[in-house]
Amino acid sequence: MRWSSVRTAPSSTSSPPPPTRCRSRMRNSRTAWAQRLRMLHTVETADVFDMKWSPVEPLLAQADAHGRLALWRLEQEHGSDKGVVLRDVLFWRHFFSNVLVCGLEPNGLSVGLSDGSLCVISMREDRSEVSEQWSAHQYEVWTCYFDRAKLHLLYRGSNDCSFQLWIG
Repeated sequence: MRWSSVRTAPSSTSSPPPPTRCRSRMRNSRTAWAQRLRMLHTVETADVFDMKWSPVEPLLAQADAHGRLALWRLEQEHGSDKGVVLRDVLFWRHFFSNVLVCGLEPNGLSVGLSDGSLCVISMREDRSEVSEQWSAHQYEVWTCYFDRAKLHLLYRGSNDCSFQLWIG
């Protein structure tokens, strides 16, 4: 699959109004919700830049401060009916650039790199491989996301102050 950029016309409407805040209601609601939470599992890792859940499997992709991509599977802890753990499935690192952002999609992993390029990694049962890599940004890619309804659309944003839509 080859990816090409989609250009959009700038909006002629005025910028949206600034968001309003309802601090007192939100604080009380958030506090009540947070009191019901309990930690199930902790993984020691480098600083986390990004993480996203798979839409189809209990998999979590994570980009960390060491420039790596980690893939974790959520599993039931052996001998426990309540505990869950994250088991490592994959650790991947690009040869020349650091991984800054990741996306886990049914057709693979999307990975934004510090050199402005983006990779799509295909996953096999025994290995992973870069199926595509291309560059369109001058600086770091800070976000990338496949459209859930149209998997041939990929959105990405960068430190070069641009937001792009790519079609594959």
